Amino acid sequence: MKKRVLFWVGVIVGAVSGFALSSRRSVIPAELGPADPLLGLVGEAVLVCDAAGVVTYLNAAATEWFGDDGAAAFHLRYPSGQTVPPGQVPLIRTLRTGKPGVGTGYGCTSPDGTERMLEVTTRLQTAGGAVAVFRDITEVSETRNQAAQGDRREEILRRLCRRLSAALSPDDLARSIVESAGALLRDKSEASVRLYSYDPSAKQITRLAALPESRAKLVRSQNAPQAASFPLDVTQVLLWSVYVGRESFTGAFVDALGEEPEAAHLALPLIAGGEVIGHLSLTSADPEALFASALRESLTLLASVAALALAGPSQAAQTETLAAQVTALREIVGAVAKRLGPGDVADLVGRHARRVLGAEVCILVLAEADKLRVLGRDYLDALLFPERYTADSAPLTQGESEKAQRTGKTVQTTGRKNPRMEDGPWRAFAGQSGRHSVLSVPLPTGLGVVTVLRAGETAFSEAQVRFMETLAALTAAALPAATTAAARED
Repeated sequence: MKKRVLFWVGVIVGAVSGFALSSRRSVIPAELGPADPLLGLVGEAVLVCDAAGVVTYLNAAATEWFGDDGAAAFHLRYPSGQTVPPGQVPLIRTLRTGKPGVGTGYGCTSPDGTERMLEVTTRLQTAGGAVAVFRDITEVSETRNQAAQGDRREEILRRLCRRLSAALSPDDLARSIVESAGALLRDKSEASVRLYSYDPSAKQITRLAALPESRAKLVRSQNAPQAASFPLDVTQVLLWSVYVGRESFTGAFVDALGEEPEAAHLALPLIAGGEVIGHLSLTSADPEALFASALRESLTLLASVAALALAGPSQAAQTETLAAQVTALREIVGAVAKRLGPGDVADLVGRHARRVLGAEVCILVLAEADKLRVLGRDYLDALLFPERYTADSAPLTQGESEKAQRTGKTVQTTGRKNPRMEDGPWRAFAGQSGRHSVLSVPLPTGLGVVTVLRAGETAFSEAQVRFMETLAALTAAALPAATTAAARED
């Protein structure tokens, strides 16, 4: 008798475990009943009902998700948010048609208010009634949604870069910019976008375009609509932040330019040639709408594109460089999931930094104990004497890199004299007359530094510095995964 009991326990455990490990479709045993105590240990929710649709059994997970009576299992939503009709609820549909079913993406609200995304597998029981197994796919769904949103944002920026490469009228140019920003805010509650230009000689701010247009308080003459124009009032905290502090403004709504009030407000300066030439204003009725880091990054990049385009045709021609920036940021973000080694991350960062900034050398320097370690194949290829390489070689990491690491602030030097052949570590500069520029950007949390060296005495532009600071932040996010992968290899 004891052996027989153990045999059936093994059958039940095997069947339930097979279901729990399935990533696509659950396999339900032909019979499950209220006397199956092991189902209480399963992570998925299991619910059994009789032929009339009355719930006869719930395991522990089902009770937590759907309540003691299982009622929430019969109040589901489609991925679109629409309520599933009673006749289409998975358990009821199986009872009605006699056919098993598998469905994914059902939304459900638990009695405690928790929102879940579920995969549901149902089938009839031979003794009557039906059984359903619910798997929580909320995290998987969120990951997929984030990836899809990232792809969509990248495509929006790419389309804008392609469009700005064409000869557009000033009105079409402004409209393209606000439409792209609006597309990035598509899923935000009552979002609006306004684009402004700034005339430093007249100290006037002019609204160029708005989306939706009905939200813009435009001043109209008898003949044709005119863009609203405002004096630069630096007593306004928003205008001070953007035009004097040259920083983005984030917070509660500030009515600086006759805009309609909303719960969240983000203003991004448009900087070209070292000057603020306007700003991009975004608002939403959702207080948290503009705080997501990925969205902020895309909007900041869009503001850089807008600044170059509005500065004039010669600047607009640089949209190809901005497209390269989009590609660089995208690939660095992808490095987190790819679990690259630290050296591969260094090569990836160096390749994109050199392309975007037109530099000769880019190195990734990591802080290890009291030393700075330089990484990457590209770094070794840039050395005049690679056979002399040492991980903590002082001549390669002193100066700007050490200062950036110590202070946590970006360091830039122009006019550094090129080294002589016999003591110059860099192949690109050794033995040449002239000078070069250096830009060192610290990684967050003291992980290290990204340092770029470029021939000539031209300083790195603010847009280039801002790009490298964004690249450095993403590089830091990739490095913990990279370090873990390297440790496994060792």
